[in-house]
Amino acid sequence: MPSRIKGKPLGQWKAKSADWLQARQQGVTGTDIGTIMGLNPWKSPYALWCEKTGRAAPPDLSNNSSVEWGTRLEPIVAEKWLETHPKHIEPTAFIEYGQNSHVCNSGGLQGITWQHSEFPKFIANPDRLVKNPDGNIEILEIKTSPSGRTWQNGIPKYYLTQLMWYIDVIGVERGHFAVLIAGHDYREYTIEKDVEWIEAMREAAEQWIAVNIGLDIAPNLDSTVSAFDTIREMHPEIDTDKTVEIPAEIADAYHDAIIDGKDAEARKQDASVHILSIMGDAAKATCSGVTIATRRARKTKDGQWGKPFLQAFNAPEKETKNDH
Repeated sequence: MPSRIKGKPLGQWKAKSADWLQARQQGVTGTDIGTIMGLNPWKSPYALWCEKTGRAAPPDLSNNSSVEWGTRLEPIVAEKWLETHPKHIEPTAFIEYGQNSHVCNSGGLQGITWQHSEFPKFIANPDRLVKNPDGNIEILEIKTSPSGRTWQNGIPKYYLTQLMWYIDVIGVERGHFAVLIAGHDYREYTIEKDVEWIEAMREAAEQWIAVNIGLDIAPNLDSTVSAFDTIREMHPEIDTDKTVEIPAEIADAYHDAIIDGKDAEARKQDASVHILSIMGDAAKATCSGVTIATRRARKTKDGQWGKPFLQAFNAPEKETKNDH
């Protein structure tokens, strides 16, 4: 018996194709929802809004080595997961949704763009769908990471939100992560459907669609590199005859930040001098058993070692009023 799920397949298109991009552009995807909720460490809500409204082009990732090798390694990591779970299979013929059946291309269920049965603007492009021993469909997401730093405390919230979005849009109860870190550290995670989390995502997505997209109201500007780079790319030309007046509070904040930055750099230099003086020829400096800094050196073009430099280690996050 084919599994019956709630999500509606819109089409089976190659990633980055015109149809694939158009379907994603018109709705909220699994990669969008974490950004909308402020969980994406690489993109701000403002940058996403500029892309969705045509004010800025999405970044060109065609020459991004991390993206390339993530794509190349995806089938290998998926194969590992399927070997580890031999009772799960990848459906390859057809799948039922609602009262209908969807006939797949030769690639099975890979590459299908799905639409929520109740919210047509909610879109999903999961890596894989698998059928468990009970005949129910589950989601399999593949992730690769060069160092695993973002995975050291478990599943990153941004990825967790992405998978939960797929669970909701497609209408299943469970999803899995298969993760390959540094080319050799393989990990697995299983996520169950969380109704409260789904409600929070739906609310954020509906607000985004109605207000930010529907009324063309920008999200609040933020200080992320993503927002900064997006604004720079939106205005590549320079009108040498044009001058704009900046509000006093913004001008003052800008000047204060420059002064504070110079002061912080001077204090850092002063502390570095004292640490280096104490370290002598040591490679590592500690305080109460915690590594504070290390002395490193790089080879020059002629193969000689350059002067050692100080590298900060385990620098604490600055406390704010909201920290407890």
